[in-house]
Amino acid sequence: MRKMHRTAVWMAGLALAAGTALGGGMPVASAATAGPAAVAAPMDIPSGFSEGFLVNANSGKCLVPSRFNQFGDGDLVVQEPCDGTTSQAWEFVPVGDQTFIHKLFFTDTRPAYHIVNAGTGLCLDDRDGVSSDGAAVQEWTCNSTSTSMMWGHLLSGAPDGSNVLMNVRASRLRSLFMLLGIASGSTEDNAPAQLFNGGNVPLISEDWTFSQIA
Repeated sequence: MRKMHRTAVWMAGLALAAGTALGGGMPVASAATAGPAAVAAPMDIPSGFSEGFLVNANSGKCLVPSRFNQFGDGDLVVQEPCDGTTSQAWEFVPVGDQTFIHKLFFTDTRPAYHIVNAGTGLCLDDRDGVSSDGAAVQEWTCNSTSTSMMWGHLLSGAPDGSNVLMNVRASRLRSLFMLLGIASGSTEDNAPAQLFNGGNVPLISEDWTFSQIA
């Protein structure tokens, strides 16, 4: 599937990058500019399989593997300016329902996903299954058992239609949603992605807009 979509991803990504550069804000592309790949404005992440670009609502930059070991297990995930390359596209692959939070009087169970990089085929993963704030996020070979590479999503409630992304293992261990964010709320290139306690109201650096590739 990644090979079949590579050209479509690239063409859709050109529109994404152009939207960022010309609009000065969140990237919005249209099917007319994207050629055969239809790209929607930032939106809720659909149920079932989907593919698109994850853009941090605070920095306007795209989630991407670092350049140091991009195709190897353990490569950290960072933010960089959106450029429309396949390495910045992510596939949401359903893995069934998972329990994110289990307390005495409250249980949260919802659909979970592998978030697979379209360029490398590796899964977004909580490094070493760490559940503390600031836990590193990496790429790792996908498997069907590790909850550290399973994620859920919810609308953040922000007017831009952004989502928060919760890690199954870390959320379950902490009994609260542990969210994907950018270290220190940085807007700098190559700032690393990490996990953070979402609290009652997620920080904007923990919000992600999703521009879907059809």
